[in-house]
Amino acid sequence: MAIVKGVGRLCPSTFLRLQSACQAVIDSVGGVNGSNTMLSGLQSHVSLIELLLGRLHALPMLFARVCLTIAETQHVTHELHAFVEYMTIYKPLMEAPESDAPSMHVDDTLVGAFSNDATIVQWFFKVGIPVWHMVAMKDLPGIRIDNLSKFMTPPFVEEPCPLQLPTVFVGSSRDPQKYRRIQDFTTHSMHWVDPFALSTPITRGREDIPVSVSMTASTRYSPYQKKSSGSHGKGMPHQFINAKHPFLPPLVESWHLGLLAIITDSSCCHSSV
Repeated sequence: MAIVKGVGRLCPSTFLRLQSACQAVIDSVGGVNGSNTMLSGLQSHVSLIELLLGRLHALPMLFARVCLTIAETQHVTHELHAFVEYMTIYKPLMEAPESDAPSMHVDDTLVGAFSNDATIVQWFFKVGIPVWHMVAMKDLPGIRIDNLSKFMTPPFVEEPCPLQLPTVFVGSSRDPQKYRRIQDFTTHSMHWVDPFALSTPITRGREDIPVSVSMTASTRYSPYQKKSSGSHGKGMPHQFINAKHPFLPPLVESWHLGLLAIITDSSCCHSSV
């Protein structure tokens, strides 16, 4: 039985299936011919996927952290797959002359896109990507409308996600801060918080952490600080203390007794001859 409960590693068979699916997308990057900037962006996605897979393979995590890491791995892999398909399939068809371009049927498995640029709408229509042309209300008198459709709702009931994530960004779509916030959220799995910083959002509000614990910097790192000599009693100012903390597992009894028996006074140390 593990001393620290709730922490574990991903099942090996599940990890191998995820790794093989990601590797198939990574191998397809070799067939992309593009500019150095494009290839550099693809390589950054490959490096990020390998880093996420390495964390899932080697590091024990909480279940919520495993779910977030797997979701982020899938997100980056899908994005890389979309880049590869765009560069190898859709972009050559968009750039082909009208006489050489085949007639492509609309692929109903694609999500599609919205655009207010007529040229982009023509490119997407030519290669079979679903596209909606957004037009300002002032320009509607010059556009012929053949049919009006109502918004359709899915037949299934959407349940709220059990993982409650914070809002990434609220503001205008043209705000440069939006992409910075999205980038920070995308790479949030690469940053690991200090487990003793009890004021972080990850630990705030948890029932297993006592509320009485102070949020000062001195208390956060109390397991690594020695008490004053007066608190140990007379004649024993250089002993280790029995550090207790909500995130520290209890010591094995034999280690506990041995730790308290150690004298840390440098004057008692004997140098080697």
